[in-house]
Amino acid sequence: MADKNTASSTLEANREEAVAPVIAEIAAGLKARSLTKVTINGTDGYSNLALQLAAAVQDNAVDPTVIRELNISNVDLAGAGIAALEPAFRSATGLTSLALGSTAIGDAGTIRVASGLRSAVNLQVLGLRNNGIGDAGISAIASSMQHWPSLLALTISGNLIKTEGAAALGEAIGIHRTINFISLRSNPLKDDGLRSLCAGMKQNKSLDMLALENCQFTAEGLREMAESGVTRLFLGKNAMGDDG
Repeated sequence: MADKNTASSTLEANREEAVAPVIAEIAAGLKARSLTKVTINGTDGYSNLALQLAAAVQDNAVDPTVIRELNISNVDLAGAGIAALEPAFRSATGLTSLALGSTAIGDAGTIRVASGLRSAVNLQVLGLRNNGIGDAGISAIASSMQHWPSLLALTISGNLIKTEGAAALGEAIGIHRTINFISLRSNPLKDDGLRSLCAGMKQNKSLDMLALENCQFTAEGLREMAESGVTRLFLGKNAMGDDG
């Protein structure tokens, strides 16, 4: 439950805890405006957590504007779960960090996240790893990046992003002024996707680190990266051969 060292501001729930007490503690902390960080790592027992938390927000029982960091992993939020959270995201104007890892939201859920977070103008970190996100989902995130002027890090590893999505992301990166780190690890970009990504991001001056391990491209696709200006590249597990 609550972190013993920072009980007034942080709650960490794991898969061994019952859902009802977790919801109660989150609601109490938000209502008192004392809880700023929530971390939930669950299994199937937490599948209805999003619905219950969203209901509390919609009933005005809690104040989501005080949340600064929200981390949910290994919880199935597909369908009704992420749909229920979308209004809460719209109200979480103070959010600086959101991580949804292995939550099965797919493209449809990611589109809801992108739409819901447009009011989160202070967002600095967004993590959406291992969620089955394809081109439609990442295109929605790319479109919303203009609403996050302070965004520093974007982690979208372990998804299904290809050429179209890479092109949309590249264009968004190209005009963004603060983005510093992006992880696209284990996405099937291939050469065409990498070229599309690079074509849009050439104008970016802030991106320092780009993780592209296991993205199925060759040395031919990598040549476009030479003009990107990125100083730290992570390229392992690709088919670059001796020319990479």
